[in-house]
Amino acid sequence: GSYTAKVSLNDTANYEWADEFDGNISWQINKATKALPTLGSVSYNGTTRIAEVEETDEYTVVTNNGGVNVGKYNVTIKMSDELYKNYKWKTIDTQEVTITFEITKATNNEITNLQITGWVYGEKANTPTATSTYGEITYTYVGTNGTNYSSSATAPTKAGTYKVIASVSETDNYNSATAEKEFTITKAKLTAPTIKNGTFTYDASVKTLELNGFDETTMSITGNTETNAGSYTAKVSLNDTANYEWA
Repeated sequence: GSYTAKVSLNDTANYEWADEFDGNISWQINKATKALPTLGSVSYNGTTRIAEVEETDEYTVVTNNGGVNVGKYNVTIKMSDELYKNYKWKTIDTQEVTITFEITKATNNEITNLQITGWVYGEKANTPTATSTYGEITYTYVGTNGTNYSSSATAPTKAGTYKVIASVSETDNYNSATAEKEFTITKAKLTAPTIKNGTFTYDASVKTLELNGFDETTMSITGNTETNAGSYTAKVSLNDTANYEWA
């Protein structure tokens, strides 16, 4: 504080102050300084984070609202009335002072439990599922083990081996994350056709082998027409051997 000392003459009958000195001398004791508390950073976790600061006998916390996203946030503390009589903050002589803490980028983002079940050609594609620590997951597909399918957000439809890649893009708040899982689209099985009428009597006309279960959209046949008497073998083939096979 500021103080005034009083200097008096012992013999005012014979002495007096020069230069109109009134005997008052001002002096002061400066406040000692207190260091501000150091606030550590906290990591982003998708919820509101506040500074980890505890009140003491020396100060109370006035505001500590924090935030959700990565960045710096203010905390206001107030020095106790008793302490403020003889101390001040190192940076400023006010009872309240604002300090900052930081929410830092999360580096523990990961994708877990990625699941997808393969299916049979011609069936509806199964939807992958996964869980991420942070962020929205997107899925892409790519062929593997010789299956020609470039990276695409559209699920494949043809028989083959593939992998699904689950991804979360990096943001200011968290790092990126990926996971992948292989699956197979198996060939659809077709039942071989059976003979409906395979025995004829020669009459000089062309005879055509009749079959049950023959589907011209998925099958082709050769050697199924003859005229002369004899034994013959017809060949039934799959039109699309990449996606179909015989049961």
